[in-house]
Parts: sequence; C-alpha cells; structure tokens
Amino acid sequence: MCKKVICEKCNGRIETIEDLVTDVIVLSVKPYHEKCYMRDLKGGPGFFLSGRPLNGWAGNIGFIVAILIAMISLVSYKKLAFLFFFSLIPIAYRLYSYFVYEYPLKKFDR
Repeated sequence: MCKKVICEKCNGRIETIEDLVTDVIVLSVKPYHEKCYMRDLKGGPGFFLSGRPLNGWAGNIGFIVAILIAMISLVSYKKLAFLFFFSLIPIAYRLYSYFVYEYPLKKFDR
C-alpha cells in the first residue's frame, strides 16, 4: 500500500520524490509539485509562505545549522537556553517534512 501525497495547489498526486517540494504555510508543512511551486508559490508573502523549500538545499543547510546551534546551546545551557528552544523549530519542521511526505515516497519508489 502506497501512501498518497497530494499537491496543495493542483490536488494532483505526487508520484516521485524528485517532484516533491515541501514548504511552510501559516505554521504547517504543505506538499507541492515542483512545477506548481515554481510557477505560483515561490517567493510568496513572508510569514504565510517561507519561499524556501524544506527539502531543498537551503532547508537542509538550515537543518544542519539548527542542530549545531542546539548542540552548542546545550553545552552552555544557562547562558544560551533560549537558543536551544528556538533551534528546535527548524529541526521539527524538517523532520516532519521528511517522515510525513518524503519517506513514504522513497519507501514505495523502489
């Protein structure tokens, strides 16, 4: 049984991981076809659409930086405790995007 991933823009089924783009809209992660995202949604209004795909290179680099910030803030927890909690936000978004949308496509794409 294959989990269906549906594009938020055109309501079509996303078949492959290469065609999937995930982004944050009003604090929730949404999947899009690459063409739908590039044509209509890229560079959208600030808070409502981040304009940077979570599963793109910028999202992956942000994820790694957030992990580094979290680890550094854990070492000096008393001084940088607030950084730890703020660094959990991009980490949580990226992990959610991976496990809810990307992993099912990778698992059944073989």
